[in-house]
Amino acid sequence: MLTRKLLALLLTLCLLAGCGTAGSPAPEVPASPAEPPPPEASLPQEPSRPDGILPQEDPDHPGWLAGAELYYTPGNRLTLYAMAPETGALRTVRQNDFWNGREVESVSPSGRWLLLSSWDGAPGRKVVALSLYDIGRDLLVNLSRENVVETEWSWWEGHWFPGTSYYRFTDDSTFYYPELCCCEEEGGQPHLHRYTVGEDGQVTASILALECPPREQNWGEICVLLPEKGEVLCNLWMGEGGAEWFTWEMESGKLLDRRPGNNGSGGLYRDGVFYNVENDWESETFRLTAYHMDSDTKEVLATGKNPRAPGMEEEPGDSRGAVEQAWLEEIREDGTFVLRCVGERRGYMAEESYRETRWNPATGGEISFGEHQTAPAFPVDTARGYPVAFVTMPDGNGLYLPIPQDMAEYYREHHGQPYPIATLPTGELLFLAAGPQDTLPQEDPQKPGRLAGAEQEDGNHRLTLYAMGPGDKEPRVVRGESFWNGVALEDVSPSGNRLLLATRDSAGADTAAALSVYDIGANRLYNLSDSSRQEGTARPGNHWLPGERRYRFADEDTILYQELAGNGHGSVRAPRYRWTENGGLDRYNFWVEVPEAGEFSASLGCVYLPEEGALMSRLPAGEGGETRWFTWPVTPWEEWRQDMGTAPVLSQTTGENPRYAALLAEAENLAPRPAALPDGFRPPEELKNPRPVAVLQNGEILFLAE
Repeated sequence: MLTRKLLALLLTLCLLAGCGTAGSPAPEVPASPAEPPPPEASLPQEPSRPDGILPQEDPDHPGWLAGAELYYTPGNRLTLYAMAPETGALRTVRQNDFWNGREVESVSPSGRWLLLSSWDGAPGRKVVALSLYDIGRDLLVNLSRENVVETEWSWWEGHWFPGTSYYRFTDDSTFYYPELCCCEEEGGQPHLHRYTVGEDGQVTASILALECPPREQNWGEICVLLPEKGEVLCNLWMGEGGAEWFTWEMESGKLLDRRPGNNGSGGLYRDGVFYNVENDWESETFRLTAYHMDSDTKEVLATGKNPRAPGMEEEPGDSRGAVEQAWLEEIREDGTFVLRCVGERRGYMAEESYRETRWNPATGGEISFGEHQTAPAFPVDTARGYPVAFVTMPDGNGLYLPIPQDMAEYYREHHGQPYPIATLPTGELLFLAAGPQDTLPQEDPQKPGRLAGAEQEDGNHRLTLYAMGPGDKEPRVVRGESFWNGVALEDVSPSGNRLLLATRDSAGADTAAALSVYDIGANRLYNLSDSSRQEGTARPGNHWLPGERRYRFADEDTILYQELAGNGHGSVRAPRYRWTENGGLDRYNFWVEVPEAGEFSASLGCVYLPEEGALMSRLPAGEGGETRWFTWPVTPWEEWRQDMGTAPVLSQTTGENPRYAALLAEAENLAPRPAALPDGFRPPEELKNPRPVAVLQNGEILFLAE
């Protein structure tokens, strides 16, 4: 491994400085295209410091790219894994290397070279850091500009390249930055930046000077590369003459063609026609268009309606993420157009809503998107107990990637995500991710398997989930060893498919709870974490929540903490939580109306009544110490989030209410409630501390054990 790292370091290259888009007016068209300057020789990067920090690495934040200013996602010291399909077994390909680029920018035609990028900028990418990786030879090359000059957006470091456009391979040894540049150091001559990859991974930079007339406007236009024709296309505004299409020879920069282009637009190019999708947000419709270069005309091939994102059907049309954006993904050989649309991604690692439809000109008609599809999952045996992360594959498709729990928990705490870069002929998926973690964020590093911050509770939380049916001699493994925050049954969701599990720990007057939700059907474990830490326990760790009262499911995705608290100003509320795909909690106060609440600021128990869809409690009302039984309707989540109003009083009574009193006392009983077990259930003696959590419909008992 050391030899490999040294080889990668020695092959780290310095390229010619990239240009910004600003420049002076171009000169008159020369009689022949200017000869490009000889390519600069690539130079090895400076060696790392004695402490191992690389030149492109932030010395104050090892593992980060130096000079990042805006939306950069930290974490470039990564391990390259190969995951086997079905088994999910991980094979380490490269361990703990610094990768300038993490996401696939372009792939050479043969698939040999991957060009990877990491970006910074706002609101989108302005600059990128780049790496080349040869899969077959396991060769990593981090790229750097030789002449460190300021880019248009003030990133000075040599590892940052202009990045408003995307670098693209045109053959196995050449890639371009396809933005037309006209910087002063090249004498104002419009040009493209071209990079040649040597057989040994050495990269040299050169300038492709383009034959072009003078132009007053900024030269920062995106070109279309047509390697199959050996041509470069660009639509340029030429002042009073309007816009024109220019065609150059890719090898020499010679001007081949120039024609009007006032109605031009980008999109997918096929035989002189650009196909594109134009979204009209005001009318929530889109148009599939075809622009013909030879006649400078655009036609509308078909129209369609933009779908609403799931859960936002009733939101105003201008609400962020309410209307899904449509685009043209590909044109197949039979002439079929493949269109996709996507809704805004909500929550870290959350499911992304996307749809796909096909339209054929021979059939015609309006383009229609159906119901949104759930992203597929990489085929890994669910018994491994892997959580899943939503990732974007190199081909642009969304995928749920099962990853080990320590990796998933690391990303929950530190943000970022795994980065898939290729699928091998063996079916293995290559992806970059944080290296193995010794313990999880909620795990005591001094006592692995124990909850960090626990004062009294000292149980082992690294457990395996088993199922055992009547008459079975041996249990079957449902979920391999995982860390479970909660180990005792707290509640069951309305459908019976989800279990809320809790672990409580007391220290003096402070009782805290660590919670997990287990989805039986999907075999998914969510260890809940509240990063907001708005109130409740003061002990360290986002995994600890208030625990003096019980939690109940309000619906499949929402839990209520059965406590009412007044704010001393006439308002009373109960905490309500929604969780994201990675177990993060979004906390929303559920406010209830209490007449004459006055300065009430105590915390009192309450009970959720699922049959009545109501919340019940006994609260002081009026003077003289009088108390009343109150109930309030618990508005369904999707309905409540429209106005987030205060729940009105549903009923109020005085005097004794034995039923309510018994329910309230039961809710404040924090003793574990194990699942009811049939007679004769005897798990194998070698399994330590079995904890039954549910009885399945087929009679099998689900239980946790060491």
